[in-house]
Amino acid sequence: FLIVHLFSGRRRWDDVHCHLDAWARGRNYEITVLSMDTAISITYGNLAVEAASWQRLVECYERGWVSATLAGTPCETFSEARFQDFSEPDADEGPRRLPRPLRSYERLLGLPALSRREVEQLHAGTNFFLQGLVLLGYQVVKGGLYVSEHPAPPRDESRPSIWTSPWMQLMRAHPEINLHIIPQWPFGATVPKPTGLLALRLPKFRSSLFKHADREACRPKEVAIGRNADGSFRTSKHKEYPPRFCAGLAQSFTDQLKALASMPPRPSPRRL
Repeated sequence: FLIVHLFSGRRRWDDVHCHLDAWARGRNYEITVLSMDTAISITYGNLAVEAASWQRLVECYERGWVSATLAGTPCETFSEARFQDFSEPDADEGPRRLPRPLRSYERLLGLPALSRREVEQLHAGTNFFLQGLVLLGYQVVKGGLYVSEHPAPPRDESRPSIWTSPWMQLMRAHPEINLHIIPQWPFGATVPKPTGLLALRLPKFRSSLFKHADREACRPKEVAIGRNADGSFRTSKHKEYPPRFCAGLAQSFTDQLKALASMPPRPSPRRL
């Protein structure tokens, strides 16, 4: 099996890659996991649309080599945090500007009158979102499993979300695609963090994921909005999936791959 994890973040113990490797070793399966992110390799983890690494990756999908994909496309330009108070007080420097909204539901690809830097951010975020959709399309056509992770749709329907985009609505009409809204706090997150998880050909996705939930966990009251005392954004430390969440995501793939591997091979069609 070839499994691809896009925008995986840095490699660490108990990440999704780690759990997939452990599963394969324990069952004598041969798998290759490609964890791709510039935090791992500036060259080989580069997923920019013009990068050689992206072009080679697309070839793998075109040839039907990829068994499963986990995509965690960056959410900075879609984030709900951009819709909070535009500035917050600072005891030493006065009000500090917070990142402003770059999108809306009606103008998903960008609001007017943005700065050059904001347009560059917007362009990168849009590319990564659409690239994820392209790979989902390949998995639909060529076969395989797919999970896309992104923040849950906002309660305010005027705000942007990849899940309410026309392209994603089209894909969600596929009978084997389901969108699950899952909070990450039962998996160890220190904020509630409602998360959208779009799953392709994973009929037992929720049950597989929740095998690793902490049944004794209590819903946290902390929020990931604004800045810390040192000026860093509170969202930063929540970008990495908690270990239990990583284990659950890996389990959703391995349960289905195990089921597929145990099926008898289909006979080749006879030539007329």
